[in-house]
Amino acid sequence: LLEPFNHRRFSLNLLFVADPLFSLGLIIAAMVLLFSNGNYNRRLKWVRAALLFSCCYLAYAGINKTIIDSRVSAALHNRKIGFKDYFATPAPFNSVLWYIIVDTDSCYYTAYSSVYDSKSRNIEFETHPKNYGLLNLTRGRHSVQNFREFAAGYYTISGSANKPYINILRFGQIQG
Repeated sequence: LLEPFNHRRFSLNLLFVADPLFSLGLIIAAMVLLFSNGNYNRRLKWVRAALLFSCCYLAYAGINKTIIDSRVSAALHNRKIGFKDYFATPAPFNSVLWYIIVDTDSCYYTAYSSVYDSKSRNIEFETHPKNYGLLNLTRGRHSVQNFREFAAGYYTISGSANKPYINILRFGQIQG
């Protein structure tokens, strides 16, 4: 987003890459404006309505992220999990179900949580060992460095030193 002034990647983890509800108003307005004649009086109203809808959805996603972040913080505190960092990002095509990744020294914890889950429901974390030692034995150090940058530090290694499987946790899939 900030190229060429800054090469650092960042994300607010607020919307999934393809979120149809965020785009819906914009697509409808674009179609109406595309197929209406040039003298259509309500063009500006369609543009404003589409932008308002998308901005409201973005605010809704931000509120949902705040809810999930507070639940994750409480769950980690209650379970006494010492962590370096965590993030929550929406599951595909919505902003109601969130995918959570917690980074610890030796493993990652992953979970899904919905904003509509009851407050008494515990977040069920799965454990994934990092196994970074398996990468140290592979050839192609330049490729490994590129991979580490792409994964932004959120990856695990499984398999063996001869045939390691690289799992990028940011995309919500382990060995798939």
